[in-house]
Amino acid sequence: MLTPTLLGVSAGVYWVVVVLAGLGAVLAGFEHQDGWGGADRGLVGGALFGLAVLLAHAIAGTHAKVSLGGFPPLLIVIDAIFGMLLGALGGRIARGIRERQAIVGKPA
Repeated sequence: MLTPTLLGVSAGVYWVVVVLAGLGAVLAGFEHQDGWGGADRGLVGGALFGLAVLLAHAIAGTHAKVSLGGFPPLLIVIDAIFGMLLGALGGRIARGIRERQAIVGKPA
């Protein structure tokens, strides 16, 4: 669990890893037929990511370098929403690519 550990070490490095996780959410959406499947996966993945960040940070016992807000469990909901949107984006992009390949592959 690299990200929760970085929460108590460096804000900049934490945000870089979070952006990489977001990129992973978009790429995970590519494994689905459309945006809806990617959204479902992203919702669950984002919620699990947020929960893991909070649990690992609590276990590490360090002071957070990034604000967790007044109610830290809300991070789970926020991460779930962003995960859903990014997963849906990946699923929609993948669907568009498949549709274009199907059109180009058809004989005239």
